[in-house]
Amino acid sequence: MEPANWRFDFLFTLVVETPVYALALRRSLGTGGAIAASLALNVATHPLAWHVIRAADRPFPGVYLGVELAVILAEAAMIVVATRARWSRFRLPVRECAAIALAANAFSAGLALFV
Repeated sequence: MEPANWRFDFLFTLVVETPVYALALRRSLGTGGAIAASLALNVATHPLAWHVIRAADRPFPGVYLGVELAVILAEAAMIVVATRARWSRFRLPVRECAAIALAANAFSAGLALFV
């Protein structure tokens, strides 16, 4: 893993996805909880996703789309768990959790193709 490139890509992902997660999750988790969730979700998924995409000989479009789909599913599952925790104000439906993860990741993945 090239640390400088990974750091830039990770910070880019946080800058792009955190506002999406903060807006979408603030009612259920509170603003601070939503920001913390964004950080936790990306810490959990970004390193492996970055490594798999960078290690592939020809990552586009197959590997890239497959990795993004896996990240969306993993982050949606983690959002489901977070919105069912004791500190959550209320549970979000599974479909809404999936839609939030899709929105955040589609936005950052799409922008990343242009950077």
